[in-house]
Amino acid sequence: MSTAPPNSAPRPRNGLAALSSFDAADDAAWSDADLRALLRHQLATPIQVDLRGLCALERERTVAVLDTGGVLLKSFGNLFAHPHPPVAMLRLIKDYAKVAGTGPHARLPGAVATVLYFLAISAALVKCQTRITRLSDEALRKGLEWCLSQPWVDDESRQLWQEAGRIVAAGRGGRA
Repeated sequence: MSTAPPNSAPRPRNGLAALSSFDAADDAAWSDADLRALLRHQLATPIQVDLRGLCALERERTVAVLDTGGVLLKSFGNLFAHPHPPVAMLRLIKDYAKVAGTGPHARLPGAVATVLYFLAISAALVKCQTRITRLSDEALRKGLEWCLSQPWVDDESRQLWQEAGRIVAAGRGGRA
């Protein structure tokens, strides 16, 4: 199965469109075991560690949201597993994932960043009944299918994407 994200993966404007023409050759250097380990590490990473590059105002908001969520919201994995994660934090993670796997200073392989992107969108849909993306239903469905096709992702993520897919298929995905 290809580790290259689908053409419908997140495509930030102004120079960040690298995910639309994602360099699959770069991700090809990562084995499934590597990607699995990187995703596991990323899900265990404290949110504040990866979001510290935010502007001061966003950093303050991030800390405020994390503080109100308590210890359960300290890592990416805790956020996605939370029964009702803060939508504002899911939006921040989605936006972080858009840039984390692109450009010369990418912090993650693009495939892992794309997985995080769709995890944030899926958590918002499933747990908050809120759509945080402007992707069309078709593009969202394709992205979810791509994530589900990756052999290196964990079962909890798969369950979240499957439920998000059912919501979109039932026409309950709303509009951002």
